[in-house]
Amino acid sequence: MKAWASNRWLWRILGAILAGIIIWFVGPLIAIADFRPLGWWPVTLVFALLPLLIVGVLWLLGRRRAARENAKLVEALAPPSAASREAEEVAAKLREALTMLKSTKLGSKGAYLYQLPWYVIVGPSKAGKTTALLNSGLNFPTAVAGEYKALRGQPNTPNCDWWFTDEAVLIDTAGRYIAQDEDATRDAEGWRGFLALLKQHRPLQPLNGVIVAVPAPDFADPRMMAMHAQNIRTRLAELGTALGQDLPIYLLVTKTDLLPGFREYFARSDDAEANQVFGSTAPGDRSDNDAVLRGFDGLVTGISARTVDRMQNEPDIARRAQIAAFPAQLASLRAPIAALMAALTQESRFDKPARLRGVYLASAIQSGSPVDRILLTVGMPPAASADAVGRGRSYFLRRFFSDLVFPEAGLAGRNVAAERRARQRYFGAAIASGLALVVAIGVWTWGYFRNTAIIQTVYATASRYAEAAGNNRGGTANPSEDLAALDVLGDATKQAADASDFGLGLGQGSRLTREISAIYGRDLQRRLLPLLGQLAESRLASDAAAPALLYDDLKSYLILGGKGPLLGPHLLGWAQPAWAAQSSSEAEAGAVARHTAALLDGNFRPIGVDAARITQAQLVLRAQPAAVRVYGRLKSKALAGDEPMWTAQANAGPRPEIFFASTGAFAPGSGIPALFTRTGYDKSFVPMLASGPALLEEETWVVGDTGPVNSRSPAEIAALKRDLERLYFDEFLGRWRAYLAAIQPRPATSLADNVQRLRDGSGPLTPIKPLLVAVARATDMTPPKGLAAPAGLAGKLLGAAGMGPSADDPRDAVVREFLPLRMFVGNGKAPAPIDAMLTTMNSLADKLGVIAVLPGGGGESGSAASLEVRALIGQLDQTGVQMPPPANVLVRSVASDANVALGGARTAQFSSAVGASFGDNCAAVIGRGFPVVPASASDIPLADFSRFFKQGGAFETFTKQELAGYLDTTGADWRPQPNAAEIGLGEADVRALQAAALVTRLFFGADPAAPRLTYQIEPVALAGATKVTLRIDDQTLTFDGKTPVPSTFDWPGAGNATVEFTTGSSAPEVRSWPGPWAVFRMMRAAAVKSAGTAASGVGSLTQGGARFDFRVRALGAGNPFVVDPFVKVACPAARPKG
Repeated sequence: MKAWASNRWLWRILGAILAGIIIWFVGPLIAIADFRPLGWWPVTLVFALLPLLIVGVLWLLGRRRAARENAKLVEALAPPSAASREAEEVAAKLREALTMLKSTKLGSKGAYLYQLPWYVIVGPSKAGKTTALLNSGLNFPTAVAGEYKALRGQPNTPNCDWWFTDEAVLIDTAGRYIAQDEDATRDAEGWRGFLALLKQHRPLQPLNGVIVAVPAPDFADPRMMAMHAQNIRTRLAELGTALGQDLPIYLLVTKTDLLPGFREYFARSDDAEANQVFGSTAPGDRSDNDAVLRGFDGLVTGISARTVDRMQNEPDIARRAQIAAFPAQLASLRAPIAALMAALTQESRFDKPARLRGVYLASAIQSGSPVDRILLTVGMPPAASADAVGRGRSYFLRRFFSDLVFPEAGLAGRNVAAERRARQRYFGAAIASGLALVVAIGVWTWGYFRNTAIIQTVYATASRYAEAAGNNRGGTANPSEDLAALDVLGDATKQAADASDFGLGLGQGSRLTREISAIYGRDLQRRLLPLLGQLAESRLASDAAAPALLYDDLKSYLILGGKGPLLGPHLLGWAQPAWAAQSSSEAEAGAVARHTAALLDGNFRPIGVDAARITQAQLVLRAQPAAVRVYGRLKSKALAGDEPMWTAQANAGPRPEIFFASTGAFAPGSGIPALFTRTGYDKSFVPMLASGPALLEEETWVVGDTGPVNSRSPAEIAALKRDLERLYFDEFLGRWRAYLAAIQPRPATSLADNVQRLRDGSGPLTPIKPLLVAVARATDMTPPKGLAAPAGLAGKLLGAAGMGPSADDPRDAVVREFLPLRMFVGNGKAPAPIDAMLTTMNSLADKLGVIAVLPGGGGESGSAASLEVRALIGQLDQTGVQMPPPANVLVRSVASDANVALGGARTAQFSSAVGASFGDNCAAVIGRGFPVVPASASDIPLADFSRFFKQGGAFETFTKQELAGYLDTTGADWRPQPNAAEIGLGEADVRALQAAALVTRLFFGADPAAPRLTYQIEPVALAGATKVTLRIDDQTLTFDGKTPVPSTFDWPGAGNATVEFTTGSSAPEVRSWPGPWAVFRMMRAAAVKSAGTAASGVGSLTQGGARFDFRVRALGAGNPFVVDPFVKVACPAARPKG
């Protein structure tokens, strides 16, 4: 990543510039009410530059904090004490240098000590670590060339030395920290303290790398190298664990000048060659031992390739031999170096392997005798080497630090935990900033669109306003247009008031609200006020005959004209009902109320009023008794409270709908104002009576009465209070009478519904009793005990009940009115008449329930039950006449409904019984066939005839079972009983049933199950023919006109009838009748008439001029040929009659 991309201060500066741009453009839009804090451009400029100023301050504070950290660190590095004079001098010089470092910047970039990369150099004692630093060519501000001993104070590093350069901080540690073999406890504590100091002062990245220094001579001792490898790996593991870092490790082989041939080989090297890096580096940023060793091999190869040239340039033969042997000496280091590298980078489950960057060789000074590793490997003692030529100097150190180690400062890993915390803080701050920016952009975007929507709404409002108002500019030219225009502005004002200004300075709701409210207030003055003035004038004229209303009208008119105090509640309470009184539009009345409230909330400017109208109204009001005026005001004041009305719905138990209708007194909104109850009287009206005289004085500005109000005598004040009470109780009675008259039971049409209503009304959840008890309590105006009772019968009754008022008490009429109701419901201590009423209703419900489940008509038992129920209904109705209202109306209504439902149910049951007895085809069979219908060409089948008319047939069974209690059959003519009307049984039905009974007697007397009729025909005379032959059901009678011989016939038979006349000159004259009823058709053609008795009749058959006279006599109960028994026969059918 580029350096500029990771520079936090660069991004902070860019962010500050962006914030300044936003403030410059958005700042002037921010408004608090009418105040714009950034409205003036110099102020906006200051706030726009403020983010940059803040960033600069933060930068300075950061630099100061870094300086403080540097000072704290330097103070922590100062040696605690010095044991000798020399040590004190060294400590003084060191403190002097450290004091200078507290305020000194290192390097060209002016970095503080804390900001430089830090490296630690570790290795065994006498590895030449300090010497390598002193001869590295680095710039140490506090070190002076050649003062090595004086600065160090000791030949060995006692614990740690901090070497400060302008490029890095190098920490030289004591060799005993690696081995910890002198005093293990002290050495371990010193090592851990050193690591803790690093972590404390550089928590995020304590170190940037580790330089492990191992002297070249030690590689000749395998045991020593094994010990070094173990100790170094252990210390590196402890370092990585304590600091939480993955650090690059640089393996530095020091004292390479002690390799034979090193001094001779490089003796004539120039500075460029001596300062270069002499070693092998892994190609990547991870350990790669093989690559490092290959690089080392290449290094040896390069040295070998230059050996000949070096030898040619060396005149000394002995030194030439050393030069020739140097490549082999260098190559001999490969194996021990490889072993050390392997030991440091070996994988283990107990610690992490070292991150080895490479192996490097160096020589700080040339001292001591070289050690011949080759001779040592063959067991020979090393030979002494000649002294090196030239002055001592460092080899391969300068660029090792400046070109290799320091530029790789970024390879060091950070403390994972500390970095995680820092990253979390960084990302948290970044996310918070991003979210804040997103929220700000979102809010600004939302504010923009919301403002756009509000502006569009304002445009739409203007369009609707223009459409609603038209050319009307106010002044009552068109009230509907004025109210419509005000509605538009009122709605727009509410919408604008609801519009939030939250938009980080972009909200314009308040400004638009003020503008629209101002327009709305202007239109209220020029549109609504004239409307209210005209309304008041109109009501003054309309309510001239109603002083109570006239008072409110005049008072409102005076308020509108500024002739009295601005009584907003009065004007608001007057406007809506006054408008509703002259307009049928509820919407307009509601609009007037809303806009009047808005008018009173704003600046109210009076209108001009008509003095003549005021004077006329005042004259009318002053003509009214003072008590009437005061009572109206008292009542208005009391009704304006928030006391809930007394309602039947709330006082009729938990389920009033099971008995009472939801209309009338139980309709929503219907009730008695709380003022007109006993509680309202005691808590509201009585306390207000004392203010009656004061109200007379208060109303002087309305009625214009300037009389001496305060000079009224006590008697006049007492009379005023009595008059007020009399007015109150008059209205009390009127309201309760009207309200109780509106209490009705719910509709119940069917018998089952009536039964359910009676059970609900008299059952455990009856709403009747709690309602009547509540009415009795609410209307109980009985005065406190101890007052004298009035004279006369009323006084006696009231005194006996313990409920009597005084003789001159205005409440007397109310007490007398509702005394019967209180006695009816009782005091709850003993059974009361209402309980007997509910018992009767419950009994009626039970008995009606029995009738409701009767099968068919129920026969005689059904009739008896019906009679019993009607008697109970009559009893309940008579009892209801004597009950007080509203119980009398409820009981009599229930009784009447039950009576009607009983009749309807019994009629329906009678119809059901008819259907069960006769089926659906009675009328189709009996009512359309011969002989019941003489003119019918079709005959009634004998099977159907038997089914309907036989003994035990449909007619007889129906008459005996279903009509036993409704029909008197004891006389010659049957008669309906008095209760027959409830089933729709009329006179025609009785005649039809009696005719059916006659048919049964005539045709089924001999055989109850089948029709049988035996009759005898006796010839009487023959004319126009020599012989006549009758063939009836395959039975024959012949008559030649001389000797009449009677013949007996049986019916039914084959089902035919024929008369044949024989004449001498032509063919016989024949006439036939087919079907099972053929003989009856023949007798009808013969026009049989009575011969003096019911059993005998005469008739004549004619055909083609021939005539046969005969006598027919039935041998049974009667003669069906003489008197037609089917004339009145008809199928019964129910005909509801109420």
